[in-house]
Amino acid sequence: MPIFSTELPEVAPKQPQVNIAVGAYVVAVGLNTSTSGLMPNGAFSVMDTTPETARAFTGLNTSTSAPTPYQSGAGCAYGGYAWVSSYGGDTLYRIDPATGGVTSIAMGSAFASNNVARVSTAGGYICVFSSGLTTTRLYQVSTAAVSTVTTTGLTGTVGTASDGTYVYARTIISGVTGIRRFDPSAGTFTLIGTTTGSVPANQGVVHAGSVWYAASDIVLAVNLTTGIQTSYSHTGVAGGYYSTATDLVLHDDGYMYGYGSASDVLIVFDPATGAFVKETLSPTRGRRYSPVSCGGKLWIPSGEPLT
Repeated sequence: MPIFSTELPEVAPKQPQVNIAVGAYVVAVGLNTSTSGLMPNGAFSVMDTTPETARAFTGLNTSTSAPTPYQSGAGCAYGGYAWVSSYGGDTLYRIDPATGGVTSIAMGSAFASNNVARVSTAGGYICVFSSGLTTTRLYQVSTAAVSTVTTTGLTGTVGTASDGTYVYARTIISGVTGIRRFDPSAGTFTLIGTTTGSVPANQGVVHAGSVWYAASDIVLAVNLTTGIQTSYSHTGVAGGYYSTATDLVLHDDGYMYGYGSASDVLIVFDPATGAFVKETLSPTRGRRYSPVSCGGKLWIPSGEPLT
């Protein structure tokens, strides 16, 4: 399937790792680094996909030391806002894409060892998971209440996906690795099915009765009724593997998309057939991390050129 791409000379952070579709907007938040660029640390861009123009804003923490940088998988959309967590989960930021306004919400002390935060939403909550702790933090949007859930035996949460009611996540609890359904109103994890193989790290999608993730050389699907795991390998298709920073994105055409950093390709997956296609992006750019589906198109921010 041919991919027709156009590069717009619009502003984006120098390392746009957290990319979120909010209505007709694409919010791109950059990882704070010591590298100089057109946008400073603590800045983010908002692409309005209707006129196809972007604006730059500031208002996030500017530090390059954990827990303040913002990494892949640390954002979601809910209620017309983009929600982004700091690396260590101590601060949740609400971004209004229409105005660029930022509201900071204190979520408690940073995760121990500054474990990476993964962010999803379900049931009116913003859920901030830790990649290596028993702790999950919740922000109830309607009441602005912050709470903490401690799950005995939990040693980390990665690979989150939401159906609006529950969050599905790859977790290890008491030594059992699997996809679990998290109910934020009850604060409980329920095992759907055990998993093996490559680890899904970032955002996935719930589609056609399964939860789907990109993970290195595969797409992983776990049936939400039977718990059966199915892995779809793309090692036989030239073009490299999924970036460790990419989300898996379901587009309007029914295909799922992710970014392959090694060859600067868009990896296209058909969940109906299990087939893969890899399309080289043009022009070639570095500092690409994840696609976003918004307004009938796919968008991939790039931090290049830096000057």
